This record gives sequence, C-alpha cells and structure tokens, in this order.
Amino acid sequence: MDLKDRIFQARKAKGLSQEDLAEVVGVSRQAVSKWETGEATPDMEKIIALCHALELDMEYLALGKEPSPPAPKAKTYRRWISVLLAAVCFVAGILLGHYWPSKSQTEPSPLESITISDVTVTPVKGVNAFEITIRPSELPEGLAMAIMWGRVGQDPGMSVCIRDEDCYRVTVEYHGVFQYRIAALLTLDGQEKQIRILDVYGDETEFSYDYIS
Repeated sequence: MDLKDRIFQARKAKGLSQEDLAEVVGVSRQAVSKWETGEATPDMEKIIALCHALELDMEYLALGKEPSPPAPKAKTYRRWISVLLAAVCFVAGILLGHYWPSKSQTEPSPLESITISDVTVTPVKGVNAFEITIRPSELPEGLAMAIMWGRVGQDPGMSVCIRDEDCYRVTVEYHGVFQYRIAALLTLDGQEKQIRILDVYGDETEFSYDYIS
C-alpha cells in the first residue's frame, strides 16, 4: 500500500473529509487531495501533523511498517519464571551461536547487495523545489525508499519516495541560501540501509549539486 493510500484510508476510517483533515494539518484541501492521488508528497513536518491528526504510528504512515502489538503484561507470580527462561535462552543462544552458524551469518541481508545505479536531479518550474529520481540496482518485492535530507550541521528530515516503475521519485523544497546533504534510506523486511547520494546547494535563483559516488 502506497503513502497516498494510507492517508486516504486513515482519513476515511476517522470519518474526516478532506476539508476537515486540511484544517487540522494546516494546509489547503487541494494539498490533501494531491497527497491522496499521489501528485504530491507531504514533507516531514506535515507527516508528523498527519500522524497526530489520524492517530497513526510514524513508521506506518511514512514507510508502511506495521507497528508491533503491545506485549501482554506478565502476571506477578510468573515474573520469576520469565526471568529464568530468559537466562536459559540467553545461555542457549550463546552456545548455539558458537557451534551452529546463524542465518544472519550464512545468508546476508538482501539489502547488502543493493546499490544506487543512477540519480537524476530536475528543477521544478515555478517553485523553489527540485525532483530527485533514484534508480536502485535491484528492485526486490517490498523494497521501500525515503530520503534523509537537511541543512549541513542540523538533524535531517525525511521525505517518502514514490515508486515509479523501475525508480523512485521525491520532491524537495528549499528556501533562501541552502546546502543539503541527501541520503537514500532503503527499507526491506524490517531492515534499513542508508546510502549517501547528493550534496545540493544554492539559493532561490539557482542551485547546484554534486553526486556522491
């Protein structure tokens, strides 16, 4: 399920109209409509606002990762049994790891072999924004991608990429003089991998970029 579908279904489940959601998040109804049709992608600030408005987990809304169900509370008279079992499992795990190679030792993560084969940057006409097209070397089932971006020396934001056939696309806005370091965040089977791809810098009249090999 794509980001646009998660926003649409969550809004319907809450019984909100596009106008209602737009008012809570602080955007126009047209912006919500574009999110739900995939014509635009909310930035990190709006994703956080959507999570609050729709009562959703951040990883689920941004990346489609289902939250883990809360563990049931252990009863008081069984707590000592849980501690004992945990100790036994810990020792057994050490012994098995020593004498029996684990799956992680024998089978590398599918993410390890994935690289970025091509990156394209295109200015968006009429607005202070540019579109990044990212083409990974492999496209296994379930691969999701976002970008971590932000000004140098500050904590990065995150924007979810939209899958488009054999590549992923995302639009990044900028204001004033800026310098962004951008990394691709790949997610597959609950594992993550970051790959630095670009340094982008400029101002509201022009911008430049350097590819990171």
